[in-house]
Amino acid sequence: MATTSYLYHALGLIHHLLMRTEFRGGAVSYHVARKRKKRFCAGCGAPGWEVVLAGSFTREFRTVPVGRRPQFVVLHGHEQRCRRCGSTLWEPIEFARGKRRRTNSFDRFVVDLCGIAHIKQVARLLGVGWDLVKDLFKQHLKAKLLRRKLGPVRYIAVDEFSIRKRHHYMTVVLDLETGQILHAHEGRDAQALIPFLEKLKRRGAKLRAVAMDMSPAYLQAVRTVFPDLDIVHDPYHVVALANRAIDETRRDLYRDLKGQEQKVIKGSRFLLLRALDKLNPASMSRLTDLMEMNLPLYQAYLLKEDLRMFWNSHNP
Repeated sequence: MATTSYLYHALGLIHHLLMRTEFRGGAVSYHVARKRKKRFCAGCGAPGWEVVLAGSFTREFRTVPVGRRPQFVVLHGHEQRCRRCGSTLWEPIEFARGKRRRTNSFDRFVVDLCGIAHIKQVARLLGVGWDLVKDLFKQHLKAKLLRRKLGPVRYIAVDEFSIRKRHHYMTVVLDLETGQILHAHEGRDAQALIPFLEKLKRRGAKLRAVAMDMSPAYLQAVRTVFPDLDIVHDPYHVVALANRAIDETRRDLYRDLKGQEQKVIKGSRFLLLRALDKLNPASMSRLTDLMEMNLPLYQAYLLKEDLRMFWNSHNP
C-alpha cells in the first residue's frame, strides 16, 4: 500500500494526501487530494484562509511506472473562490504543467530514458505514442540549449554529414574539450556557420583554434568572423592531398614512359597510396621493384610517408 511519503519522494506530489489506491486493468491509480493547510489562491497567491471551496473536479495524470505496470494519479480537486482578489479558479497543481495529463516526474523519466535508448524503444517500453516521447525530448533539448554557456568555449571542430540522398548536408560544430554538440544547421556553405560564429563572438568566447577540413566555405566563414583564429586541418585531409599528388605524378610518368618501365607502373595506384607499415611481403617486393626503376616516384612516396609519420611525433 502506497503512502503519502511515497507520493512525495517517488512521484513528486507535494502538499497532497493519499485517499485510496485502486488496482484496475493491470494499472495502479492513486487517488489524492490537496492538504487543507496547503491551499492558496492560484491567481493572487492569497493563503488558504482567504479562499472558499466553490466546486470540485477530477483529473487523471499518468506518472512514473513501476516495472511494466503503469501508474496514474487521480486528483480530486476543487474550485476556489478568493476573498482577496474575487476570482474563482481551480486550485494550483504543482506536479503537472498546464493542461498536460502527465506528471512532471513522468516527463523527467521519459527524458532520462531517451539518454540511453532510442525514442521508439522508450515509447514501446512505456506504452505511449512515439510522437509524445519525441516532443518531450525535443522540449528538453530546447530548454537545455537556452541554458548553454558559450563563453568558456576555446576549441571547436567543424564538419559536415549527409542527412538525405542527393547531396543534402548538415553542418555541425563540436566543443573539442567537452564533446558537446554546439551547433547544427542544414547546408555546408559559409552561411550555415557564420551566424553561430557571430553568436560565439557576442557571448565573449575566447576561441583559440578551430579544427576543420579544407572546405573553402568553412575557411571563408571563420576568416570573416575570426580573422586571426588558428585553423587546424586534420591529418586525414592533409595526407589525402599528398596521396592525390602521388597519383597525379604516377599518371604523368605512365604517359611519358614506355616498355618495361610503363608496365611496372601500371596498376600501382593503390600500392602507392597504402601506408608502408601495412604492406605485406608481396607488396613490399613489388614496391621495391617500382622504386628501383623510377626515382621521382620513389621520392614522392617517401615524402608522403614522412608526412604521414609527422602526425605521430610526440615532441616539436
